[in-house]
Amino acid sequence: MVLQRGTELGFQFCAYRLTAPIPITRRRTFVWSNYPNACAASPVLDADRSGRGADTDAQACGVTADATQVFESMADGLWAETSDQGVRYGWALSVRDRWGAVGTLKFARGTREIVQEELDDIEPEMIWLAHLAHDTIGSLMRDETIPGEIARVSLVERQILLWTAEGKTVSEISSILQMSVRNINFHIQNVVGKLGATNKTHAAVKATLVGLIPV
Repeated sequence: MVLQRGTELGFQFCAYRLTAPIPITRRRTFVWSNYPNACAASPVLDADRSGRGADTDAQACGVTADATQVFESMADGLWAETSDQGVRYGWALSVRDRWGAVGTLKFARGTREIVQEELDDIEPEMIWLAHLAHDTIGSLMRDETIPGEIARVSLVERQILLWTAEGKTVSEISSILQMSVRNINFHIQNVVGKLGATNKTHAAVKATLVGLIPV
């Protein structure tokens, strides 16, 4: 539906990229696209090991980006290759869901620069399509982007991670939550295991990225 509607709106190419929130330094990326092969293998759609692609501006979720600027900012050889494949002008929007996954929808074409008058007419629908794509694909790919154990993190564990993220010690968290230090440590051990973390700080960071905190 998204591809078909993109064509009806005047774009030859459509791509959707889903980026998982974790692991933090090597985030998994999934791409669906009808871009030409040369473009599909380029930074137009790809992301490096840090999880940042050439279109980092588009990841300022909720703010549309001119993908044309991304194409033009490429090295001369890559720009020529992309242009020769018919990808010159584009539009992109990233959507971040409650689990921290980011979906980026892009439309592109080889002719006719996108002007403001055209955007005034079609951008509201493109924004809706970006949200539709992320709601649909993000839900279908949830098991791939968010470990199942995350859903089993309890409210108490989330509260402990919240105060950990605030820099509180185990003793301080014990006083705040009116629980024994031994009980706090027990919950920390459990939640570290559920999140696949190495320590409580790592667990707090991962919990923040996947939307478990703030509680």
